[in-house]
Amino acid sequence: MIAALMVYIGVLCISIATGLSLSHLLQWRGKINLDGSEFLEVQQVLFSKHRKIPLILESIALTNAILISIAFRHSRAVLFLIPVIPLISFMITLYIFLIRPIDNTVDTWRPASLPTHWSQTRDWWHRLQIIRFFLGLAASCLMIGTFIFGVHYINKKR
Repeated sequence: MIAALMVYIGVLCISIATGLSLSHLLQWRGKINLDGSEFLEVQQVLFSKHRKIPLILESIALTNAILISIAFRHSRAVLFLIPVIPLISFMITLYIFLIRPIDNTVDTWRPASLPTHWSQTRDWWHRLQIIRFFLGLAASCLMIGTFIFGVHYINKKR
């Protein structure tokens, strides 16, 4: 029962983090039409206070995936978890080494002194979010597979 709950929490966390990346992807078209100062206001107001949420959710999902792979090591469910761990790890790595530095840079910008390359930075940030979305989507699907096979495995053990 605890293992099933852990899988459920892992599915929930990675799915929410993936949904956040999807929301960034869906916002991209609207942001393209904003001038620099409007874009800057949206980025700084909407995202500056909530940036760590996806990282926290992905870290919980990664921790759960590792613990679940240990709990399900004798089950076929572990086959779903083998790729989940590197997928979520790569999502976290993308955030820490590429997205967070962009966020920190954008936080220092002011409307009166936007760099000339601000639109390229915006587009690069969104492209990274697309990559994170697809990594998260794959991890979510595999975690759901783990949940299905894992619950079956738990029920067989009883």
